[in-house]
Amino acid sequence: MSVTPPGQGNSPVAWPDASPGIASGLNRFLVANIAFRRVHQLQFGARARVDRGNHKATRVALLETLADTISWTAGEPAQPKASGVD
Repeated sequence: MSVTPPGQGNSPVAWPDASPGIASGLNRFLVANIAFRRVHQLQFGARARVDRGNHKATRVALLETLADTISWTAGEPAQPKASGVD
């Protein structure tokens, strides 16, 4: 099974337009992680920042992430704690 990139060919998936901020070089796993965390917020009552339509929380979170309507930051990686044992 081959996968057709968004906007090329007859893809069975309707890909939303992404803003240049999200689409340019971000790791797809990071985008999925951000959307996953947003799903939890939506399920616990957060208001959608895009037109919800008849979509479930998962689709709305992905649309919000790709539309760059939610803010996020990535901190410095955690440093391992010293165990105190030499």
